[in-house]
Amino acid sequence: AIKDYTLSEIARLVEDNNARIVKLETLPLEGGMSLLVSLKMDVIDISAVLRSFERYSYNVVYYFMRKGEMNETYEDRLKELMHYLDI
Repeated sequence: AIKDYTLSEIARLVEDNNARIVKLETLPLEGGMSLLVSLKMDVIDISAVLRSFERYSYNVVYYFMRKGEMNETYEDRLKELMHYLDI
């Protein structure tokens, strides 16, 4: 709801996860009762930010994230572990 929206809290949640807001847009919905906030951040992997939003009861409608280097590193380590366990 619009009355629950504070930019400072959203910015704090993003910045607590070592990300920065590059672009922010807002769009009122349902006759001005709700607010849709669109964020663009400067990080590839936003999963930590998503978890923070969920923890503070923000409803994430949609997100887009490219497969990042961090995910590839985890996949490589998992493959190495599975190979080790097969030996």
